[in-house]
Amino acid sequence: MEINPNSSLPKFNKSSAKKSVGSARQAGATGKTNAGIQKAASLSALQEELKAMPEERPERIVEGRLLKDDPEYPNRQDMRQLGKLVIDSEKENEEADE
Repeated sequence: MEINPNSSLPKFNKSSAKKSVGSARQAGATGKTNAGIQKAASLSALQEELKAMPEERPERIVEGRLLKDDPEYPNRQDMRQLGKLVIDSEKENEEADE
């Protein structure tokens, strides 16, 4: 490799460098702002959907009342499965703490 001390290098221009840095910062800020706007818009859409849903669902209320009066609900098998899930979850938590 040969180095020539007399070669002409491009001159450094502070003002153009500042403009480039400023543009990059502005682009980053705009990206964040756009993401924030999109997030807010999707949140607003979700809130509107929730407002449109009925607060009470009569069919689920009837189902709950029927199950409340059913002596076989929840059945033994469902309760055993639920108990097993709880115990397994507790064991996993204990192992993770060790």
